[in-house]
Amino acid sequence: MGVSVASLPSSTMRVSSLRSMEPISVVMTFVGSSEAALAEDALSAPPSNTHPVFAGSSRNPWRLFVGNASNWSVISGPRGVATDDEALAVSVIDYKVQEDARRITWSGYGETPSQLYFGAEEPVNLVSMAEKGAVVLLEMRINEVPDAPVSMRMDCVWPCSGELDVTKQLSQMPIAAWQRVAIPLDCFAAAGTDLNAVDVPFLISTAGSMELDLAEVTITGESGDAQRVACPLESMVGVDPEET
Repeated sequence: MGVSVASLPSSTMRVSSLRSMEPISVVMTFVGSSEAALAEDALSAPPSNTHPVFAGSSRNPWRLFVGNASNWSVISGPRGVATDDEALAVSVIDYKVQEDARRITWSGYGETPSQLYFGAEEPVNLVSMAEKGAVVLLEMRINEVPDAPVSMRMDCVWPCSGELDVTKQLSQMPIAAWQRVAIPLDCFAAAGTDLNAVDVPFLISTAGSMELDLAEVTITGESGDAQRVACPLESMVGVDPEET
């Protein structure tokens, strides 16, 4: 049974495997950038209703993994990580402070999709946060647009999962510009995630080539000026499904 996100345990990882399913589509609009001067200061503490998954480093109980058919569960060290076949590599870069972001590069040479994800051994319960409109907040920038389908996923103890097709949206992002993107937890729930037991809050996967930088993954009720995803669930409450 899942535990409350307000009392997340410190633990080691469980393996999340690639799921073969048809992801649902989402709509995103991206404007502007959020460049910031490089500093060596410590990152500020998050608001009480914010639960970081990655902010400069993986936050307990979450750990960063990469994987594909060669090995689904390769845990990242402090200097990065790569899949066993080197189809996907993660390196450390500077953004707001030194070494606070990760560069994620898919070579496109792998025979199967390669994925990056954050996982925990014990699942957490995100239902109450979803009821309050919480989102998965990402701060990211695209350096190389994808040349194959890309999916984002939230797992709820494999094979339970909810998957979104974000290929078009990532392809339309401005190159080399930092963006803040908010994906409602309800989007993943509509795609199949059981929010009572989430053990992988963020996963991104493609078999093609792509490069992006990632500075933040946070579950939060405060998305601020982030660009909010419109998903099929939102289309039920006022957005024409034909426009999503």
